[in-house]
Amino acid sequence: MSEVRESQQSVGVGKRVFPGFVGLVFLVAGVFMFLQLSLPSVMLRTTGAVTQGVVEKLVESELSPGPRGGESKYHVYYSFVLPDGEVIQGHTQIAGSDWFSLRVGQRLRVLYLPNNPRHNCLADYRLWEISIVIMIVFPPLFGGIGILLLLNAVRPQLVQPLFLKLADLLRYFGIHGKDS
Repeated sequence: MSEVRESQQSVGVGKRVFPGFVGLVFLVAGVFMFLQLSLPSVMLRTTGAVTQGVVEKLVESELSPGPRGGESKYHVYYSFVLPDGEVIQGHTQIAGSDWFSLRVGQRLRVLYLPNNPRHNCLADYRLWEISIVIMIVFPPLFGGIGILLLLNAVRPQLVQPLFLKLADLLRYFGIHGKDS
């Protein structure tokens, strides 16, 4: 009898360990995404130097055609000169509305890290819109899922009511899952 109880307990632990591991992976992925997407921008904006640059080339690249006729990416190639005379080349992707306002030879402001000028970006232009959405949505989403799965593995009684409320909310909006 005690062997059956131990077997059931080990299965219960196994059911909690895997989601806990998946939660840890999601949490690490969320933190990694946040650091990858936001840290360079924060470093440039807080410790970067500003200089004048020049637009060298403008490139519009079309992605695979879609139902709306395809979507494009807008690239700006630019250069700037460091105080010691070294010329640095830069490249970034920006929003289409900003890209169409630029011309080859036009002056623009460039932010760069003085100790590593290859880390640079345009000071006055928005990044590609989707990257901002990705930075705002995915790291907290992945981190939140990770925390919930870890909590569910460690203290299921804390998270179960939240999962039940979420299931009720999904059913209310017509997104059906397994009925309890």
